[in-house]
Amino acid sequence: MQLDRRNMIMTGWLQKELTDGGCTSVLDLGCGQSSLLQYVSGITRSTGVESWAPYVEESRLLKIHSEYILSDIMVFSTKNGSYGAVMLVDVLEHLEKDEGLTLLARMSRWATRKVIVMVPNGFVSQDDTYGDGNTRQRHLSGWTPQEFQQLGYRVRGFHGWKPLRGEAGNIIPTKTKAGHYLFAGISWVSEPVVQAFPTLAYHLFAVLNLKTK
Repeated sequence: MQLDRRNMIMTGWLQKELTDGGCTSVLDLGCGQSSLLQYVSGITRSTGVESWAPYVEESRLLKIHSEYILSDIMVFSTKNGSYGAVMLVDVLEHLEKDEGLTLLARMSRWATRKVIVMVPNGFVSQDDTYGDGNTRQRHLSGWTPQEFQQLGYRVRGFHGWKPLRGEAGNIIPTKTKAGHYLFAGISWVSEPVVQAFPTLAYHLFAVLNLKTK
């Protein structure tokens, strides 16, 4: 995952949440090949869990995590309170709703301080966007700010005003380059608004604070 403008916002928030929470150990579920955790400092132990072997090998070459576990995240398990934080970045939407709720409940037991989730706002259609044969790229569920708030999460929005973006978070197609740059510009300047009003955002950043166990 390249550190572009969108990911700079995500990384900054992630760094602050982990630092403020005193989280030095992190479980990264569905870590993929290029986790944002590579840009975060102060982590002494991290575990990346991923079911797609090529992604594990790519991530291992980048030395992002302390250890890797090749496993379906719905099969994976660990002891309660094993990590300061558990994170799930752009993964929840790839699960059916009941699976997602089950996983969120497990994550809150595995972490002692924070559960951090990043997910598109509502259902966004997506198939094998990257063309790498990973069928798990397909989106199966949608999640709203209200659903997270009901579970006790704080929610912020990012990635701009949702109507301007489509599959994979790309600016919706326009007939001209000028139109593309206009939409991209509007998306960027709308960031402060969607942060305060996540129902308008393309992406959600949700954090569950836990009492120290």
